[in-house]
Amino acid sequence: MLAETPASLACVYGLVAKTTGFPPLTLTTNATGGSLAIAIVDAYESSTALTDLQSYSSQFGLPAPSASNFTVVFATGTNPGPDPSTTNIRGWELEAALDVDMAHAMAPSAHIYLVEVASASNTDLYVAEDKATQLVVAAGGGEVTNSWGGAEFSGETSFDTHFAGANVVYFASTGDDPGVEYPSTSSKVVAAGGTSLSRNLDATFSYRLDTSWVDGGGGPSLFVATPSYQSAPESAGRIGSFRLQRQLRQRGGHLVVYYRRDQCLLAGAGRHRQ
Repeated sequence: MLAETPASLACVYGLVAKTTGFPPLTLTTNATGGSLAIAIVDAYESSTALTDLQSYSSQFGLPAPSASNFTVVFATGTNPGPDPSTTNIRGWELEAALDVDMAHAMAPSAHIYLVEVASASNTDLYVAEDKATQLVVAAGGGEVTNSWGGAEFSGETSFDTHFAGANVVYFASTGDDPGVEYPSTSSKVVAAGGTSLSRNLDATFSYRLDTSWVDGGGGPSLFVATPSYQSAPESAGRIGSFRLQRQLRQRGGHLVVYYRRDQCLLAGAGRHRQ
């Protein structure tokens, strides 16, 4: 099955010189940017994260990761162990592989921190968020990315303190199901939704169109007031008085990632915690 590559995604996103149709079979120029740090928050241990990223980088001509630019951090200082709910290619370990591979593909010069914690509970994930913030702030700034979220709740804004590091941009996915979720509804976070990248069945599999996921999350928050950056005149009457979720669309499609030292083909851009 045809899959997007780091080079085709870099071309689609405009990180390299544009080539008509973004042909995935012939593009070989990868992105070279990235600086400072990217911290990825995930639950449980991903024991093969570094070797998987090394295999992915070798296949697609990306800079080789090593202990000097890729670091696995246990948020509490203790190895959280593997995801107890899975025994094959599902769950948080696969999510970590996807997150790490895509971060390195788009920003290969950044130092990646994979911050792992003992469970997928909000309490533990906030501990990991704080550790991720500490690491990125110490690096001089960068991004913290979160492929997790849950149903909104009254008082959620009191947890915004976990997304307030100096010179840190926070990203959170909007979910794989209809509705809105925290922390992507937070005014301190960039809400990232998914799209499907379609291609023509021609000789080069040229770009056809990019559409938002039908079942993806998004919409107005129930509890977060419209932030100042969403109150522009052109938004009046469309957003209302509450924060509108989904500021960024991430192109998906079929993606190759390395997981447990082998290739895995994913349709989409990730999973979501409930």
